[in-house]
Amino acid sequence: MEEEKRKIVQQKLNLEVALKIADEYKKKVFQYEEDIDQLHVLNTNLI
Repeated sequence: MEEEKRKIVQQKLNLEVALKIADEYKKKVFQYEEDIDQLHVLNTNLI
């Protein structure tokens, strides 16, 4: 029973880390999309 509890706690910790990594990746994707939009606007203004 203790071993099962320990495994569940470890899985929870692993999921929390994975969620944090996914959230950081999502922020980078949104920033990348904003950068692309800004470059399109800049490019449009230069033409």
